Amino acid sequence: MDINRLTQKSQEALNNAQTKALRYGHVEIDGEHLLLSLVEQPDGLVPRLFGKMDV
Repeated sequence: MDINRLTQKSQEALNNAQTKALRYGHVEIDGEHLLLSLVEQPDGLVPRLFGKMDV
């Protein structure tokens, strides 16, 4: 996968997911790491969608 073809926010989410995986001592980036990164993005799409859905 060419990370340079992703949006800036997607690249940030992947980098943050990798950091989270390493912090927890995991050798792979799993969906949970990526989801947590997406949820924690202050100006990201996921928090806005959750807000619109009252989640």
